[in-house]
Amino acid sequence: MQPWAFGETPAGEPVQIWSWTNANGARIAVSEMGATLVSLEAPDRDGRLADVTLGFDRAEAYAKNGLYAGAIVGRFANRIANAAFALDGRRHVLNANAPPHCLHGGDQGLHQKLWRAEPSADGRGLRLRVSSPAEEGGFPGAMQAYAEYRWTDENVLTLELTAMVDAPCPISLAPHPYWNLDGHGASTIRRHWLQIDADAFTPAGPDLIPRGRFEAVSDGLDFRVPSPLERSFAAREGRGLDHNFVLRGEGLRPAARLWSPRSRRRLTLSTDRPGLQVYTLNTCPSGLKGVKDGCAYGPQSAIALEPQAFPDSPNQSAFPTAILKPGDVFRAFASFAFDVAESI
Repeated sequence: MQPWAFGETPAGEPVQIWSWTNANGARIAVSEMGATLVSLEAPDRDGRLADVTLGFDRAEAYAKNGLYAGAIVGRFANRIANAAFALDGRRHVLNANAPPHCLHGGDQGLHQKLWRAEPSADGRGLRLRVSSPAEEGGFPGAMQAYAEYRWTDENVLTLELTAMVDAPCPISLAPHPYWNLDGHGASTIRRHWLQIDADAFTPAGPDLIPRGRFEAVSDGLDFRVPSPLERSFAAREGRGLDHNFVLRGEGLRPAARLWSPRSRRRLTLSTDRPGLQVYTLNTCPSGLKGVKDGCAYGPQSAIALEPQAFPDSPNQSAFPTAILKPGDVFRAFASFAFDVAESI
């Protein structure tokens, strides 16, 4: 495992990228900026490797677009309504980077910060750490966070996230990779099949702020039985997905599967988080600069499966709390297992 130069953060700090390969010759790469998964190779039906996650070739390109591609987002993943919440009698005002709301921790979120990295003792993983000072982005208290990536010979990527605070604060760190199982440069994921272990979702308004209740999945949102994404899009008049699903069960369990009939690659996501935000890259800036391999990304060319707390939970009493207190440890675990299958 060796690092090399990958550009600079917006603050001018040098960024390194780390890459390592498993026994099958499949490689992954992680950048210190945002603890970002830059690339992941997986074999297809013929054993050919391809990079199946969206990304860019320099750190600077990650700072110039709003995709959050591959990054660890936080302090609070997803949206906080009106960029504010009340806690212990005090109102905290956040950075409204998705006006009037706060998205993924705001402009000073973890996706734009430099994480310090070091390889694990066995050389099969990478551990990254970051600090966030008190009141950064409007969040109370200081936070220390860690991310540990591991890549197995069975083509399983695991990610463990931990965080500690010195004052009560809403904490929900989450990975934000985009997947296209035909290769990151393929034009669409409309023919991918998706299965989600969820009976309900949290309905939201046009601004994607939840209405504070649960609703049974139906029509284009019912993925309890595997279904092609194009069927969901058709049922929703062409609109893609940007929904938080309420996952069944507790603890680490399988949450979703994604499969391509073209490449036969299959991705199985397991998580211990209560919710899964599914986003099909419905809006994508045209002419993105610095895309890997000179590719072009467009709307619905990838899908993000984001295990996390429910959106706006600091303001939603009906949702599970996401408040972390001093002395406690936030922990989140996810695994992304890749194999080849004739069906999902």
